[in-house]
Amino acid sequence: MTSLSITHSQIPAIGSQVFSGIVWLQKLDLSWNAISQLDIEGFRGLFALKALHLDHNVITSIPSAGFKHVPNLETLT
Repeated sequence: MTSLSITHSQIPAIGSQVFSGIVWLQKLDLSWNAISQLDIEGFRGLFALKALHLDHNVITSIPSAGFKHVPNLETLT
């Protein structure tokens, strides 16, 4: 499996290293939740991630270093 979809789950935040250990993940869909905060360490270890979908959340800001641990990210929605 290279994709993970956790939509419509009312997730309020992405905490530190919550996805660590899922190094094979290429697509992560977290759309349609209640995410308002992103920890800059939340995506650490997702080296293969190419697509991240965060649309339809309530994120008001993303730290400037928010995706520094996702070097192969190509698509962010």
